[in-house]
Amino acid sequence: MLQKVIRKAKEMYYNKSLSSSTNKSKTSWNISINEIGTASNKKFIQMEYKLGNGNISTKQSANIFNNCCIISVDELITQQPKTEC
Repeated sequence: MLQKVIRKAKEMYYNKSLSSSTNKSKTSWNISINEIGTASNKKFIQMEYKLGNGNISTKQSANIFNNCCIISVDELITQQPKTEC
């Protein structure tokens, strides 16, 4: 019973915060951080992986992945026919 009351009180508090906020995205983000917690305390360890005859770092692989995704999205956008509203 207490857990239900606490959950409802949080919901009401967060709804009030969001409705009175001028920057709803930032408020939503802050609510998420409060509920989930942050990963800022975790330290990133640079690692290298063997890829064929060479090595690739985690940062390089992340950059390659991001570039691939960005290029794919750009290609999809340019392939879409433009429609007028």
